[in-house]
Amino acid sequence: MLKKNKLTLKYAIGYAILIILNIFYFILAITKPSILNGFLFILLFTALYVLFYFETTDLLLNRLEPKKYISRAKKISKILSGKNEKSVILINLSIAYLLLNEKEKFLECINAIKITQNTPKKIKYFYYYNLAAYKYFINEKNEAKKIFDENIRKKMEKTLLEIMLDYEDKPQEKIAELKKLKSKDKLTEIQVKFVLAKTYEKVQDFEKAKKFYEEVAEKGNKLYIVKVAQKKILELNLKIKN
Repeated sequence: MLKKNKLTLKYAIGYAILIILNIFYFILAITKPSILNGFLFILLFTALYVLFYFETTDLLLNRLEPKKYISRAKKISKILSGKNEKSVILINLSIAYLLLNEKEKFLECINAIKITQNTPKKIKYFYYYNLAAYKYFINEKNEAKKIFDENIRKKMEKTLLEIMLDYEDKPQEKIAELKKLKSKDKLTEIQVKFVLAKTYEKVQDFEKAKKFYEEVAEKGNKLYIVKVAQKKILELNLKIKN
């Protein structure tokens, strides 16, 4: 909670400074028109937009508030004109809907993205990654593996989805690989803990499974898996007692 408050304070300070500077240089650009004053106003306005964009992304990746992210991202999408920029927003929206277990809305976003030969590699990567993840979670694991193998494998460092696909029937190896995985953000960290909990439950190590489910329930904030974890904790309490 303390980290979250510090982060919120940093963003608030950043907004305050940039808004004051934007107002100052806007007035200056009107009262004392010059190329320099106009340029500085445009530069500061762009910085304000960039801060807004990064704070919005942070809602998804570190503050774990997909509903808030969706609301903000839709507003950003309205002012974007470029096809690639809109595709990035749609990809992130698809993640947010999947994190809320809203599968139909996930499909609406992912189907709205048109992949062509000219689509940037990074957009292709996340498009296929999200599509493979969706297939995995609706239990179409063979299709998920096919999408992953054809479009993603060996293009970047090992990912959570890759571990889940490669060690589906090797729980002990999966646990070892998950523990080695480096989390770049809070979302990945929580997802790894959730998969660890499920894997320990599969091998009937209920104490460890409960421990990881408790971490997910405590730190997962507004993610759908928090509800799943809370239910699992109650189930495991009964199994441990028996």
